[in-house]
Amino acid sequence: MEWKSVIRQKIQDVRRILFVLSVLLVVFGYGTRVKAVTPEELKNRWHEKMEYPVRFLDDKLLEDEFGHLRPVVSDEWKDMLKEFGAGVVTDILNPPADVLEKMTSKELAALMQKWPWLHLITTYNDSEERYDLFFKYAELNSDIFYELLSREDGYVSLLEEYRKNPFDIKKNNEDPNLILSLDMTEKAEIFGCQFIRYYHSYFTQEEYVLAAEIIEEKLAVYEKLNDETRYWLNLSRIGEPGGEAVDGVRSNYYPSAENRREQIKEDNKKKEEEQTDTEKPAEKLEEVPEIVAVTENTPDPQKDENAKESIAWRWILIVLVVIFVSAGGIIILRKKRFRIIK
Repeated sequence: MEWKSVIRQKIQDVRRILFVLSVLLVVFGYGTRVKAVTPEELKNRWHEKMEYPVRFLDDKLLEDEFGHLRPVVSDEWKDMLKEFGAGVVTDILNPPADVLEKMTSKELAALMQKWPWLHLITTYNDSEERYDLFFKYAELNSDIFYELLSREDGYVSLLEEYRKNPFDIKKNNEDPNLILSLDMTEKAEIFGCQFIRYYHSYFTQEEYVLAAEIIEEKLAVYEKLNDETRYWLNLSRIGEPGGEAVDGVRSNYYPSAENRREQIKEDNKKKEEEQTDTEKPAEKLEEVPEIVAVTENTPDPQKDENAKESIAWRWILIVLVVIFVSAGGIIILRKKRFRIIK
């Protein structure tokens, strides 16, 4: 029966080797993994669908502590933020210049209602109501919004999107905290409301007439809302355009979105060159408050730190595998030697 013992021993040795190889494959698969896509590849997705390259919200809804269903951030969005950081992600959300030029103002306005960073608008409504900082951030970081401000029909397109936004009075009255959730319909309603408040002084006569109609429609809706929700939708009637919009010609048309960031860089560089060597730090012309995603469980480490951490783990795991394989080999050799002696 010695041959059975030998076969049994061989099977055990094969199992050990297969186990070690499995661990080896898993470890090297983790330690040497590469990104599924690069920022450039994500950016190029705009050419395929003319839509945001990554889903911000998941399809599923989760129940909160009060029994209300809430949208949650998608794993795809979390992974992208963790991998690339908020700055790179913000750029990925901007269409390439050729795509931006092809899209109509209506298409761009519809996309603006789904801009992932739109959910941050409620973080600006403190005691001072600094929505102007949010719109400044949007102008500098959303090429879609900036492009709309530079187009002749951009304002009208934004107003029309606000007008047809499917804001649900009943749902908001039943759930006063809905407007603070990640629901993009609620955020789009706040965006449209505050857009009129902060940009109406630039309206042409045509835009003023349209906005006045929308305001009356919205006020009739908002007066039926609970106080908590109406707090975020503090819309009021506006006066006719004055000196800043004459004969339908707007005075605040922006240069093309394609060139504006290069101009900002040049202005900032010029400002720094003119700065004298004093204790006062160089003041930027276009300083924008840092935007930090407040979404739950959404980490945002820097790309370099991720790379260093990945390399460290890779070396640790390689050392562990070498030790594991060496130990397994020694055990097998000892058992073979023991059988020979025996």
